Amino acid sequence: MLLGTFFAVQVSATTIINMADATPPASGTGWTYASSIYTISNGANVTVTGTNASNRRIAVAANATATITLNNAVIVCASQNSLLLNKDSKVTLILPDGTNKEMRSGSPSPQDRRAVRRKL
Repeated sequence: MLLGTFFAVQVSATTIINMADATPPASGTGWTYASSIYTISNGANVTVTGTNASNRRIAVAANATATITLNNAVIVCASQNSLLLNKDSKVTLILPDGTNKEMRSGSPSPQDRRAVRRKL
């Protein structure tokens, strides 16, 4: 006797942006990738993970509303913003407890480099 209906919930791997992927696909659910930029689309709910190796960055499309979760993500971009919000875009940025998340943009100043050396 069947007493209820069960639904399997599956998270699509294409909603995950892996910054460490050396050859990322051109698109996934809610995002596209070209010229080292992951562009987040309107209505997207994506999770960003991994450490970028070659100045990859994230941009939210103009007029888009999206949710981005940084889960063990390190995004470093020496010459551009790590996260660019285009005109009239809105983002809910989720930073889960207990996960590594770091975003850095631009070249560090000499003072920043000295501070890093002291930490090491």
